[in-house]
Amino acid sequence: MSSVIEQSARERARELAARGAVDELTGMLCSQDWRERQEAAFALSQMGSVVVEPMIRVLGNRELSWEARGHAAWVLRHVGGPLRSSGAP
Repeated sequence: MSSVIEQSARERARELAARGAVDELTGMLCSQDWRERQEAAFALSQMGSVVVEPMIRVLGNRELSWEARGHAAWVLRHVGGPLRSSGAP
């Protein structure tokens, strides 16, 4: 059952990324299901600088879960946003 859910989350995230649906992927970061959050973060991290501002907004929203904000920080780190460390590969 969990592999079906994971596959579904992956397919949804890929579909949204292909459409450039940053807002919908950002919304997935707030999912109760860790697989949806993870797949959204992976997809967002492949979209480049277009996701920097939405991720900064997620980080600044204290009403969102720490999981959503943590995934946003991870995405920023991977797209070269303000959280990217100078020594990172």
